[in-house]
Amino acid sequence: MVNVFQTFAYGILGDRLKSRREKYYGLRLDILKARMKTTFEMYLATTLVCAALVGAVGTVITILIVYVFASLNIITASLSILIGIGFSMLTYLGFLVYPSLVAARRGRRIDAILPYAINYIAAMAGAKVIPADVFRSLAKADIYGDVAVEARYIVRDIDLFGRDLNTAVKNVAATTPSQHLQEFLYGVITTSTSGGELEPYFRIKADVYTSENRRAQKEFIETLGFIGEMYVAAFVAGPLLLIIMLSVISMLSGGAPTLLYLITYLLIPLGGAVTIFSTQMAAPRA
Repeated sequence: MVNVFQTFAYGILGDRLKSRREKYYGLRLDILKARMKTTFEMYLATTLVCAALVGAVGTVITILIVYVFASLNIITASLSILIGIGFSMLTYLGFLVYPSLVAARRGRRIDAILPYAINYIAAMAGAKVIPADVFRSLAKADIYGDVAVEARYIVRDIDLFGRDLNTAVKNVAATTPSQHLQEFLYGVITTSTSGGELEPYFRIKADVYTSENRRAQKEFIETLGFIGEMYVAAFVAGPLLLIIMLSVISMLSGGAPTLLYLITYLLIPLGGAVTIFSTQMAAPRA
């Protein structure tokens, strides 16, 4: 949803950014794939204003810290400005990357639910429901998550913009973040324009994607087992052995158990965080 800040940023820079659409083609496509409810000009304007504000605030805070804990001179002031510019650049890059991350997450969710959605489509087609109504029905089925969202864009193009089914399907195929869904939709267009029957095509694709989904789930289970073994060896058994050894050494030498604290409060929590992150990255759905 558009908020006041986005409207403010667009009012300042929006008109000037329309001429830069070609330069930011990748960003425009990522925004479409992420189904973000904003225009390219508004998003980029928000990005630039946020980057400028973060840079300014970062510079001021850094100067204040330097002023309180050290002497403020030309060198420290210049370094503070450079740090502020660094914060600004990181904010700018973060905004540019964010839509691609959202799109990738949506793509994984679509791939995970796509076999079940295509089975639903095949069942509807088997009941002799016309293709446009099949997508309308899918668009209303929230249980299919982001696949239903993609179907809503097809329905929008048909009902709101007056486009024919093939054009609407082609538009969504060009902007969906899922390669599997893209291939499926282009297949719908090819089958429809060549005069073929859609129901057999839906059945075949449902079987293919169901098989691929089962293979992906099997690979994930195997990967999860490997991650679990690595976690036990590296972050349970290993640290436990080190803790016992360091405790004995500390008792005998009377020294401060610094390494013991590092293992307990840094290594073990870090290992858990790495394991959780690895599991999420390996998962077939986001």
